[in-house]
Formats: sequence, C-alpha cells, structure tokens
Amino acid sequence: MIGFRTSTQEDFDLLVELRLAFMLEGKDPPAAAEYQQAKEAYAAYLRDQLGHGCYVGYLGFVAGQPACVAGLLLYDLPPLLHRLRRKLGHVLNFYTLPAHRHQGYGTALMQFIVEDARRRGLDRLFLNATAMGEPLYRKFGFVDSSPTALQLDL
Repeated sequence: MIGFRTSTQEDFDLLVELRLAFMLEGKDPPAAAEYQQAKEAYAAYLRDQLGHGCYVGYLGFVAGQPACVAGLLLYDLPPLLHRLRRKLGHVLNFYTLPAHRHQGYGTALMQFIVEDARRRGLDRLFLNATAMGEPLYRKFGFVDSSPTALQLDL
C-alpha cells in the first residue's frame, strides 16, 4: 500500500537526493565534483522556490520508504480579455524509483497531484514528458500544447 503527502522542510535532503537519482537514471555516473556541483545547484534552486512558496513537493511511500516523487511549480500569468485568472502549475521531476515501477504508483501519484492542483485552484497543469512517462500523462488527459509554442535556448 502506498501513501502520499506533500513534502515538508524535513524532506529537503530527500527531495534533492531523488532529483539527482532522476537526473542520473540511464546515464554514466558523473565525476564527483560535477555531481557535487549539480547537487548544490539544485539544493539552492529548491531552497529559493520553497522560500517563495512557488514549489510543492510530493512524495509517495511504501512501508515507510520513498517510492515516487514529483514537484509542482506554481505561477500566475497575466490576465487576458477572456481569461482574467490564469493560475498554472508545472509538474516536474516526476520519478518512480525502479523497484516500484509497474505497480500503479505513478498513476496514483499523478491522481494525488491533480486533486491537489484542483484544491489549490489551479486552472491548468503543464509538464514536459519523457517517452517513458508520456502514456501515463495522456491517460490523465494531458495533450500536446499549442503547435505555435516556440523555444529559444540562450
């Protein structure tokens, strides 16, 4: 049986650890210095987002051990003529630990996130899907965004 909850300050190190596991999955281990830099950079980012109330962490536990994790960035866009309120959430770092995959935990975690987003009054959720996660997200009704969405890497 899995239980879900939003993260607390006491989960900070666990969130950082699981983010690094997510980033490294399927990749060669980096040099120790590179790993430490990534860890420190993510910890600083997370601390800042939590401090501004812009980040919600979600954790799933099985028998007291972490099984899955995700984050939700919260932000508002300026009003439009036809939509005066635009509260958005960006789901990120959605990760199920390998030993807990294919047991429905990712589905249950996404349901928990969607319900929490509704409670928070969000109007829309976004995410960037990996090939592994895309079928799950589509099952929840996530669709391709506007074909005119463009990106410029600087």
